[in-house]
Amino acid sequence: MLLIDTNILIYYLKGTEKVVRYFQTEEEIFISSLSKIELLGKKDLSNREIAKIQEIKTIDPMGGL
Repeated sequence: MLLIDTNILIYYLKGTEKVVRYFQTEEEIFISSLSKIELLGKKDLSNREIAKIQEIKTIDPMGGL
């Protein structure tokens, strides 16, 4: 299990090759619910970006998975 921060997800959404490759591994990747809210509040998100954000599993920092 790997918990990533908002910046890493931004690199993923931008298509940064090294980050995208890591997302394609077998490692389970999670973001905090706060990071998800923060990213979904970003202006000018494409439908593709929203879908990618929604696909990532979320951990609630106050209550676990």
